[in-house]
Amino acid sequence: MLARAKDTKRSKISQNNTAKKDNKSSGKDTRVIDEYIDMFYFMHKPVTETFLEMLCEKYSKWIKSTDSLIFTEFLEHEGIPRSTFYKWLKLSDLLATTHDFVLMTLGNRRERGALKKEYDAGTVAKVQGFYSDIWVSESQRISKLNKDEEFHQNIEVTISKVPPSDLVPLKKSQDE
Repeated sequence: MLARAKDTKRSKISQNNTAKKDNKSSGKDTRVIDEYIDMFYFMHKPVTETFLEMLCEKYSKWIKSTDSLIFTEFLEHEGIPRSTFYKWLKLSDLLATTHDFVLMTLGNRRERGALKKEYDAGTVAKVQGFYSDIWVSESQRISKLNKDEEFHQNIEVTISKVPPSDLVPLKKSQDE
């Protein structure tokens, strides 16, 4: 059924894939630049520049909620597969910029939450590199330091025999 809907939808998209102006969208270009499968309705939907601009607006509103912690939750809410979203990042500079801002905001929110002990620091640390380039570069620097032999020194500790004292009685042997 999905393949059949795909073929029908594709033929309609290719027929309408000429640049045209839509009065409802204030003269914006509504040329179809891609299509995707809406995961809620399992239907192919056209993607225009106007659609991606509206998606950016939704994305910007979504990040303002302090409940927003994981970027893929937005995609889930919109019914957009992750691979499709990543493809759109290459098609739209505005979407790529918005996504970069959202990731930065999420990274800050998650790190602040871990510092304030609102979120589990270990869980946040495992994926923080996805949200913060600074986190990635610092993790790489620390990893490099750990591998560098100059910082790995063998330290030898020698404990000499402690003389007997009235405060510390002698340890009795098992024979006594």
